[in-house]
Amino acid sequence: MNTIDAINNFNKVDLKNMPQDVAELYNLRISDLNERQKGILDDALSAVKTFNTVKQLLTISQQLNPEQLEAVFHGHKIAGPLLIFACAGSGKTTALTYRIIYLILSGVNPQNILALTFTVKAAEEMRARIKRFFVSVKEGMTEEQYLAISEQIPKMWV
Repeated sequence: MNTIDAINNFNKVDLKNMPQDVAELYNLRISDLNERQKGILDDALSAVKTFNTVKQLLTISQQLNPEQLEAVFHGHKIAGPLLIFACAGSGKTTALTYRIIYLILSGVNPQNILALTFTVKAAEEMRARIKRFFVSVKEGMTEEQYLAISEQIPKMWV
């Protein structure tokens, strides 16, 4: 049994038709997750439509610890609203930034996203991180998608 078959037998995500590099990213990511966290990631991955978006979400997930992953890929339609409380230096800004990126990749209009922070500095840092992410993945998007997102990001937190 190869890696893709093993993953498909254990999880909801169908990776049989996906490139091997995507399957390897997935296998690497789930190695430190518990069953609940795997389910959250699987739900997020199975909701997207393109291999490129799956790869982008897996790349995002590599940057997160398991608790941040739960917050970023939280399914609000099933699990309800999400509120994050954590101490200083715990990765709240990172989690919130990747949550916004995940929502945008999932098709949410950036102008329909409200993110609250305690400081203007934190808001500017999140906006800069979001811009950097979409500049780095521009090659996987159509020009129309990239322009639509890049025009709306500066309007966030105005």
